[in-house]
Amino acid sequence: MLVVRGLGLGAAFAVSLLLARDLGAADFGVYTIAISAAMMLAVPGRLGLDQTLTRELAHIADVGSADAAIRAFRRSASRSAIVALLITIFAGLGLGLQVETGSPMVIALLIALTLVPLSAGQSLVQAGLAGISRPVQSQAVIETIGPVVALTGVAAVGATVGVSPVIAVAIVAASTALAVLVGAGLLVVQWQAAFTTSRPQPAVERDPVVDGIWALAIVNAAIFAMSRVDVLMIGGLRDESQAAIYSIASIIAALVNMVTMSVVLIYRPQFEQYVRRQDGGALQRVVRLVTVCSSLGALVFAIAFALAGPAVLRLYGTDFEVAYSPTWLLIAGHAVFSVLGPAIPLLMMARDDRYLVFSTVTCLLGNVALNLLLIPRFGIDGAVIATLATLLAWHGHAVWRVGRRWRIDTTLLAVLKPARAITLRSSSQ
Repeated sequence: MLVVRGLGLGAAFAVSLLLARDLGAADFGVYTIAISAAMMLAVPGRLGLDQTLTRELAHIADVGSADAAIRAFRRSASRSAIVALLITIFAGLGLGLQVETGSPMVIALLIALTLVPLSAGQSLVQAGLAGISRPVQSQAVIETIGPVVALTGVAAVGATVGVSPVIAVAIVAASTALAVLVGAGLLVVQWQAAFTTSRPQPAVERDPVVDGIWALAIVNAAIFAMSRVDVLMIGGLRDESQAAIYSIASIIAALVNMVTMSVVLIYRPQFEQYVRRQDGGALQRVVRLVTVCSSLGALVFAIAFALAGPAVLRLYGTDFEVAYSPTWLLIAGHAVFSVLGPAIPLLMMARDDRYLVFSTVTCLLGNVALNLLLIPRFGIDGAVIATLATLLAWHGHAVWRVGRRWRIDTTLLAVLKPARAITLRSSSQ
């Protein structure tokens, strides 16, 4: 699974590299802003239904009711489709009033709006596969198809007629549509194996845990918004070129976070097992291992960028060589977050819902406020400061929260402390 997802990440990285080289900073900024805007609009289009659908289907699959599963999927799909289409239509009408100007930004945004319903569809298909306990490889394949097809399309078009921001957005939309179709096919093929019968069965009681997953949906939406809002605000408060430069810096720096999340993903079963058993001692040992591995990975990446960063940025073109300083600062920030440990994933697994919603939304609003204050004056550097300040406060407070509630130290300093038996307290205590 990690290999397949790694292929998808590599393809997405290659797409950004090719487009940055072919388009230059200004046009790449148009592309980046259009995609970011569409992805931001796609968040409310999902309504968090992808999160709730996974848990609801998992509950239904336990009793083998195919009819109930179909009803649940249709209900989620229809609601998400209606909201996503309404967002697309109203946003399209607003942009359509300006299309006569012939602005590449307006045309790119109009095409990017097709990603709103497509993204919602892809999320629901993946949620369906996860809910009926299909192999995670199927979900990883869906995530990988889009970037791989987009890479092929960008390379082919760039080598023949040449690529533009509008064409690049269209290629991404087409590749996402293909990923949705393939995912829907996988879901249909594997649906029958998930249920013992397709005959009508008694109504399945709603799993009470489903209601609590709305909190997780809000948290994930806020986290996703934080990854896009900086680019949009730089584009709106400064210009497209600076948005493109910051986008490249954040893409490269995010690879450090991917190292941490990959380590967490590997040890997630142990995390969940020890949280369920309330075995704090065993959980502390796993947390230490995750923190050490992710910190070492971040250190290696930081050293590698310090040595090869200028050469890597030259691959994107001369316009992006100025991205070295913000990229290095963002990498250093993510390395610090790795040293602080997986406090936030641990809180998610322990279902500390109220705290997660409050802290994540507060972090997002704080980031927006600092961006409004700093970007007009300092540009990219202001966005970097706003991002690192809010994320450091978020991670730091999460470390304090875990220590206060469960007496577990998620930071690298825990390696220096002797192991001890700990009994976890519930998040309500």
